[in-house]
Amino acid sequence: MNRPICYLITIFLCLCVANLSAEIVNIALQKQGATEWTQLAHDAQRTGWTPEVVSTPWRFKWLRSDVDARSQYSMYPITGNGKVYITAANNNVYALNLSNGQNAWAVAPGGTLNSTPAYDPDTQSLFVCSSNGNLYKLNTSNGSTIGTFNAGSALDTAPLIVGDRVYVTANNGTLFAINKNTMQKIWQYDVVPGTWTINRVTAPSYSATRDIIIYCTDQDLHVRAVRSNGTLAWDVKPTVNDWRSWTGGGWTGQQQIEFRHGWPMVADNAGIVLVRLCLGYDSLEVGGGAPMPKTNAEIKQLLINNPQHQAVFALDLDDGSKAFIPAIKNGAYGDGYLGIGPMLCIRTLPNGKQVVYTVYCNGQVCESMGWCDYREDSTIGEMVLDNTTVPGYEAGDCRFFDWMQQGIQTDEQGPISGAGDMVFFAHWDWPSEGIQITDRSDSVGWPLSNPIKGTWTPWVVTENSSGCGCSPGGSSHYCSNNTCAENAGRWGPPGFFVGDSGWHLYPYTIVSSSHVIVKSISATIFVMEHGNPY
Repeated sequence: MNRPICYLITIFLCLCVANLSAEIVNIALQKQGATEWTQLAHDAQRTGWTPEVVSTPWRFKWLRSDVDARSQYSMYPITGNGKVYITAANNNVYALNLSNGQNAWAVAPGGTLNSTPAYDPDTQSLFVCSSNGNLYKLNTSNGSTIGTFNAGSALDTAPLIVGDRVYVTANNGTLFAINKNTMQKIWQYDVVPGTWTINRVTAPSYSATRDIIIYCTDQDLHVRAVRSNGTLAWDVKPTVNDWRSWTGGGWTGQQQIEFRHGWPMVADNAGIVLVRLCLGYDSLEVGGGAPMPKTNAEIKQLLINNPQHQAVFALDLDDGSKAFIPAIKNGAYGDGYLGIGPMLCIRTLPNGKQVVYTVYCNGQVCESMGWCDYREDSTIGEMVLDNTTVPGYEAGDCRFFDWMQQGIQTDEQGPISGAGDMVFFAHWDWPSEGIQITDRSDSVGWPLSNPIKGTWTPWVVTENSSGCGCSPGGSSHYCSNNTCAENAGRWGPPGFFVGDSGWHLYPYTIVSSSHVIVKSISATIFVMEHGNPY
């Protein structure tokens, strides 16, 4: 065959393979029903992102203030079959009609419920994990139990649905693959005993391109990838730290180093899994009490020099090796006790490339405010996962959003989620802050004075201050001028008033079936849809 023709055929085949690889996650999402937020962090990869967008303006639809979530646990709403499902601190599973928020049913299947359930569109069933070791399969028409599997150890993390299987991680470190139709065990992977006793795990996540299930374990601080046939693909300990729990000096309270309460986040197209470690309050002072440096390269070098303070790890999906250093300093909710920081949100762009939306720290934030220390150097932006997505940026580099006028404290970093070109952040004053990106071209994102451009979505505030001029009792719940909190000490754009209070971690925003659903800081589920807010 003519050599030029062979060369052209080779190029064509390479492009076809590349395009197929770039689309594989999108196809998987479509098969799972991408417009439904059916399990923890939306999908089996736990990206925390959906392609669905509810265009603004939004109007209030309904709220429920009696579904109290257990503090510190990942108990978030999901949707399916016209309902919103959430587990509550009273150990009930609530199925709320998406149309009006009224109970379709509420049941207590058994044991203590500490995690987000998962809805399966194929069987129209809800899978719920319990501390009594049972995985319950519920009929979503009436809440009745139609199947049970017992793991022999507490199940405190969210189930994972992939194809005809449900994967669950037991507190003793065992990973189970269960047939979702029969509720019979297909296989189990048992952690080989080591120096540390396994007593806590993260929820499992799935890589479609490698066909592996990934989860983290405490107290050994390992990340494991298990093939879909039940054999180990790889096993790594990404941190130099060992597990420990201690009481900090002064006001810093109880501290821990652990993976618990988080989950792996899979960027299949980029070949990366991201995991986050909970660190102590002292990790906020990695720069010696000063703000973070002002460049990505300096931030990465600081973390390389101080590996005990690295909280976010980017691991290669093929072997678990470290792919790059994310330029992300530790940060989380907590004045004293510091929980695990926000899970990252992975967006798939139209060209198949993937980027991450994250809270991170950079000294330019302090410079723009005139002065701040290690507790005020946070902002929100985009992290790239390779060296080609944005020219001039390397994997792990972060770009700025136009968010700085609000300011974020490093010990008030809440969860991140996304919907299309919208990014949502959860502060305890505002359980849903949001921006819709209008320009993320290569020419913006750096420095802070030239950020990625966007317009604010309506924000949702918990306890509005009187200075905002918004009527808390108004039927629309809408604040047309602005939202504000802490006696008008912090201001936000126009949005909605919830009327919530308390301190139950963590608030969260999901978008599903043409609705924006916000879990507030305590007992409120607040739902909006497209329309005139009045």
